[in-house]
Amino acid sequence: MRLIRYAMINLFLAATLSTAFAGGQQQGGASAAPDVQSAQTVSDAWRGLDLGFYDLAEFQRSTGIQVSEFHESPLLASRVAAGSLPPVAERLPDNPAVQIPWENIGEYGGTMRYSVTGGDLYQRYLNTAYLLRIPPQEVFHRTSGPRIGRRDGDVLEAWEMNRDGTVHTMTIRRGLRWSDGAPVTTEDIRFYVEDHLLNTEVTPAAPEWLRWGEPRSEVTTRLEIVDRYTVNIVFSEPNPGFNF
Repeated sequence: MRLIRYAMINLFLAATLSTAFAGGQQQGGASAAPDVQSAQTVSDAWRGLDLGFYDLAEFQRSTGIQVSEFHESPLLASRVAAGSLPPVAERLPDNPAVQIPWENIGEYGGTMRYSVTGGDLYQRYLNTAYLLRIPPQEVFHRTSGPRIGRRDGDVLEAWEMNRDGTVHTMTIRRGLRWSDGAPVTTEDIRFYVEDHLLNTEVTPAAPEWLRWGEPRSEVTTRLEIVDRYTVNIVFSEPNPGFNF
């Protein structure tokens, strides 16, 4: 059951990230009008920011917009109205991620039409796969767009690497919850690594990053649980390009 819950996390995050584009109040005191005007206020404020994902506090500090309310898709709103989901504000993490879009905030529903005129397979993959399924490699961090190269937090609010690239410290965004309401913690990472990746009945050959040192045929990478939200990935040899 936990494997299913692990795969479901991006469904939750998709709702979480989309809600942070709400109208708000300028820190100078002028209240933004609801709906169209407030959306335009936020749209004007993010001009000049790099594409990518920002912590809510960072977004508010950079734009001067104080986000005071959150919205969600009509599908989720109907479930809230029916009592099968708590209100969106109660489902958000303590410090939600905010996405800066390429042009403007989209609208729910409608039909997407696109064509490919060249050999850009990544763009084709972006349209067909990234928008229509859940890519598991995007759970812990996200890239900001085709070939931009910026990496932003998602489930992880922060991460850092020591000087020689042997220890990667990752901090989970507090307040994230699975679809059943259980909190996302380092226990979920421990489960995924120890009970899934290192379980030969489930994963006959551990991934390369777990066999990073010598000999390559053996698991040499260690998982250290620091606390409920912080974990260290410890390599026996430098691995500065580690991608969980």
